[in-house]
Formats: sequence, structure tokens, C-alpha cells
Amino acid sequence: MTAGHRASLRGFEIARLGEPAIRELLNLLQSKSNHRKLQTGPKTAFCRLYDWLAHESDDDAYEPLRDIIMRHSIETMPVGPEDEIFGRPVSTRKLHSVRTASIEFETHPKRLRKLLLLGKLIDETTRTVPDDKVLFDAEEGRTFIRRVFDALPMTDAAKYLNVPRLHDRGLLEHGFIRPVIELDQGVLTHYNFAKAALDDFLARLLAGADEPGEADPGFCNLLSAGKQACCAVMEIVRLKLEGKLTRTRKSPTDCGFLSLLVDPDEVRLLVRREEHGGLSLRETEKSLGVRSEVLTALLAQGHLPFRVGINPVNRCPQKLVMRADLDEFMRTYVSLIRLAKERGVHFSGLKSALEESGVPLAFDRETISTRFYRRDSLPSV
Repeated sequence: MTAGHRASLRGFEIARLGEPAIRELLNLLQSKSNHRKLQTGPKTAFCRLYDWLAHESDDDAYEPLRDIIMRHSIETMPVGPEDEIFGRPVSTRKLHSVRTASIEFETHPKRLRKLLLLGKLIDETTRTVPDDKVLFDAEEGRTFIRRVFDALPMTDAAKYLNVPRLHDRGLLEHGFIRPVIELDQGVLTHYNFAKAALDDFLARLLAGADEPGEADPGFCNLLSAGKQACCAVMEIVRLKLEGKLTRTRKSPTDCGFLSLLVDPDEVRLLVRREEHGGLSLRETEKSLGVRSEVLTALLAQGHLPFRVGINPVNRCPQKLVMRADLDEFMRTYVSLIRLAKERGVHFSGLKSALEESGVPLAFDRETISTRFYRRDSLPSV
């Protein structure tokens, strides 16, 4: 029995086991041809088997086998509509190689490979693999490559959106716009933004905004509203995208990001923080009836407790005196001026009377410039 007959018998044994066994054979033949520099289709991978089915036998009995080989080739090789298998055109492409994609998108394979690596469509293990053998999903790759080639760098994206400098970074850092890909260029980073994604952001930002009317004189753009409401511009953007701003207009003279007009009063109410529950230093001064330097000394010497809180309007840290601490201080101490008002006498005469009675001052006059007394040390009226 010749080697050819033995091979034929072996082939029939595999065929009897069905499509899984045939595909296993095809995978084996593909792996054996991997050493070849170029592998672009079934003719190269399956060699003699392909030639026999394509040119040496027109028996319709082998059509099921040809169908299996065609489906297997489309699912495992970078073949597409420009190719034929057994004389039949390939209707759809399922896989691209770096080589076939570089031809379709008319770009250099080295640049394309770098983009695919950054986009994680291929991995680092393919760096030394020839271009025609690095495969990836054709539809996913096509979508990604088109987005990258249609994308704008950060500077151009900012101009496209009409976003002032610094605020473009704010949009990126808060996730309002997202890059298609981030390219490492040494110490610099270059972001690319798809126009479709930028258009979608602007559409969401300007949704529901009508042209201003005569009743909307106070409306202003996001930058002015941020200053008036003492908040970050990105906070207003988030409020708009979350649907919390109900009063918005679109400027007929500006475009893009700066065309959105909002009501600063509405913004101010939405961004105002919870009340801290304390008294500001100005309110404390009025309650005590003392000058600023006197209150500052009382706080510095620890005679009147305070804490640092956040102003609900401007979000700045500020010293606060709690009402309970102020009430306790006023129950314990009293200034000469307030005591004179309580007793209905002139403060100069009261001062002399207290000195004659030997009533001591509560605090050192060198550190607290106003005369304070402990209430429990005062003589009865």
C-alpha cells in the first residue's frame, strides 16, 4: 500500500468522526505552517489538501468538507471580501491581521501595531510575531481604528468644544469627556478624542436649553455662574448633566461649551452646603459687643472655644463659635460696657465702683484689652 493510499484511509477515518475531528486536523495543519514567513489564507495553510479539493476533484460529495474548510478559514484566518475560497467569495471578514488592516486603513503596520497595543486589541506577546500572523477581531478593530483616526488631540478637542484653557482638563479629569486612546510620548501625554463622543457631550450639555428671552436678564455662562455661586465650573456641568438644573438657556452668539447659560441663583441654591451650626466671628463680635481684636485675643488665649468649619456659601474654612460655648461664656463673664448697660449706669462710674470694691478683672489687661469680670465675683446691686 502506497503512502498516498494510507493518507487517504487516514483522511476517511478523520472524516467519519465529523466536523470536530476535521477542524482538529485543520488546526494541526495551520500550526505546522506557522514557521512560514507569510500565511494569509487556506491555500498556504492547508497546501495539498486545499489544492486537491480546489483543482483536482469536482466531486460534489466533498462539498460538505469544502464548507467546513471555508467556515474554519473565515473564523481563524484574516480573510475578507477581497478573497475567495474554492472559488467562492468571502462575504464577511471576522478576523484582521496587522497586515490586512494596514492595507484596508492605508496606514503603516508599525503605527497600526502600536495603536492596537495601546487599545489592548492585541497584547505584548505579539511584538515579535510577523504582521500577517497577529490577529484580532475585525469588527472591534474596525470600530476602534476609525475612532482613533477620526479623533482630535486635546488642544483641538478643546477648540472643537469651545472650552477655555484649564476647563478642558477639568472635563477630562471629571470623566465628562473620555479619550479614545492615550499615547505615551515620553514626558508628554497625548489624548485623542472622538468627534462623535464630543458631539454627544455637547448634546447632553445643551439639552433643553432654549434661547434667552426678555425675562432672563440674569442668566450667564458657566464661568460667570461659577464665580457668582462660589463653586467650581465642573460642579455646574455635573448638575446640568444630572438633570438638576431646570433653568438653562442657549446663547445665540456663542457656541459649544460657552453657549450654555444658567441662572446663578438656581446654581447657588443647589451648590450651597449644609449649615455648620456655628456663629461666624462677625456674629460673635456683635453678640459680645466687642471689637475684632478683643475677640481674636479671647480665642487665642482659649477663653472662648472655637472650631474651624466650612462656609456653606463660599466653601472656605472659617473659625466658628458654637452657640452653646458663647452662651456659657456670657453666663460666666461680662464686659464692663455690657454690665453698665445691664445696670443702667454709666460705665465710667461703674468702673470706679468696681475698683473701690476690689472686684478683680477676669483676664489680664495686657492680653485682653477690654475689661471683663466674672459674674460670680460681682457685688449685688
